[in-house]
Amino acid sequence: LIVQKLLNGFSLSIKFFDRETARKSCRFGGITYCVQIARRVTEWSGALLVGLIVGPSAVPFYSIPESFSTKFLQLGRGINSVVYPLTSKLAAQERHEAIKKILLLGTRILLAMSLCAAGTLIVLGGTFIAVWIGPEYESQTYPVLCVLTLGNVLLLPGRGLRTVLRGADKLHLLVKAAIAEAFITLLSGSILIYF
Repeated sequence: LIVQKLLNGFSLSIKFFDRETARKSCRFGGITYCVQIARRVTEWSGALLVGLIVGPSAVPFYSIPESFSTKFLQLGRGINSVVYPLTSKLAAQERHEAIKKILLLGTRILLAMSLCAAGTLIVLGGTFIAVWIGPEYESQTYPVLCVLTLGNVLLLPGRGLRTVLRGADKLHLLVKAAIAEAFITLLSGSILIYF
């Protein structure tokens, strides 16, 4: 009602329904939904696997270092918030060489950021845990922090790649990558927790 009042002559009607636009919207929404489910499996499976394989008493020893590593993966948000619209614009202009440059540059920057953050967490992570939670937890949680940190070194640059794929409208490839990541996370997580 407000839009109709502000935009004189605007009207909503079934005659303006466009099947092609609806199909594109549903396709994009459905693919995005699948990607989000795969990402949630990747993000939330750790504590669940620890609880199922080792037992509920071990979950806190996983959750403490996971809270550090979750912050680790948020490092790329600023870069990705710029890369997505830029890639989308370049894809609309069919500037594929520029998209390749963004892909390489973004991935390199995120890899450098992840290596710096990983170095910091590996060197100072035990101290962080001892100060934050208590020295009695350091010996049990620090090794887990190191494993999660090394995994995140691989995940952070991949998030930049996903952003470029989404911006370039390569959604089917994005779904395959997200499902593969979720599968690899579940498999490798189960193996690492078991041993």
